[in-house]
This record gives sequence, C-alpha cells and structure tokens, in this order.
Amino acid sequence: MAWNNNSGGPWGGGGNSGGGGGPWGGGGNRGRERRPDLQLTWTLHRGPADVTFAKDKPDIDKADGGKTSTTATFTAPGDYILRAQANDTSGDGGGGFQCCWTNAHVKVTVKGGETGR
Repeated sequence: MAWNNNSGGPWGGGGNSGGGGGPWGGGGNRGRERRPDLQLTWTLHRGPADVTFAKDKPDIDKADGGKTSTTATFTAPGDYILRAQANDTSGDGGGGFQCCWTNAHVKVTVKGGETGR
C-alpha cells in the first residue's frame, strides 16, 4: 500500500478532508504544512570546530534519480564526522512513530589552512 501525507496513513481514511488519519485519529495533515515525501538533512556529528552547509536540507531531484548535493565549509583542520539523515513524510525521528529514516556518517579529514572544503 502506497502512503503519502494526504492518504491518512496506512490505517486509512483522512487525507486533508477528515476521517481516520493514522493511529492517533484526526484527518491527515489538516491545518499543517505538507512535508516533502523525501528529505535529507546534513549536520555535524563530531569534530573539532564548526561546519556550515550551503544547504543543510538540499533539494532532491527525483527526476534525476534522487540526486542531491551541498557544500560543507570547515572552520578548522581536523577529523570530522558528518551525519546525513534521510527522512520520509513521517518527519524528523519518524514523528514519534519510530519510522522511517536512516543515517549515514561520513568521515572527512581537513588538512592545513584555515578553511577547507
């Protein structure tokens, strides 16, 4: 069964117009902003200094096989671990429902200079 933010979830009913709307009742996303069906978020997991991302939630080009990109700027040399978290419509941390996201940790070593990319 396919599920999107307007279907009321796998428990049927709902959508934007009322009815079922998932395990907690209600009607889909009535009154709430529609979430993207896929979202990727980049954050610093560990590292000796700050990291900034050109886009911490970059657009995902589903027409081009789901490609996405961003640029990370590091403020100091060192070993960093960046975290990429991919979410579906359930939102960050599954919206309390423990579904459906995955994490990737990317190790980056920045050498020399004040700023590395």
